[in-house]
Amino acid sequence: MPDTFQYLGMTVTRNRSKRSIAIDQIGYNNRILDCFELANCRKRSMPLEMGQIPHANHADEQTFDTGMYQKAMGSILYAAFSTRPDITYAISVLS
Repeated sequence: MPDTFQYLGMTVTRNRSKRSIAIDQIGYNNRILDCFELANCRKRSMPLEMGQIPHANHADEQTFDTGMYQKAMGSILYAAFSTRPDITYAISVLS
């Protein structure tokens, strides 16, 4: 029977019989998506290909809130450092 507990936004699941520990931040990531009104965004397995640089789409240009963007980047950066090293390239390019 696995033991599960929360710690710093991470869910830690320990299965003694299988001698395994799993760490995820699914709950944290979902809260971040809700907080920044991105819960209905398209999910991607690879957020940004290596070497790819996104360009602004000026046709959809809206008022840009720099402070909100910085908060979003900081929140996502925490996830990248904790349990999602696969998104660090995308975060570094976007920030």
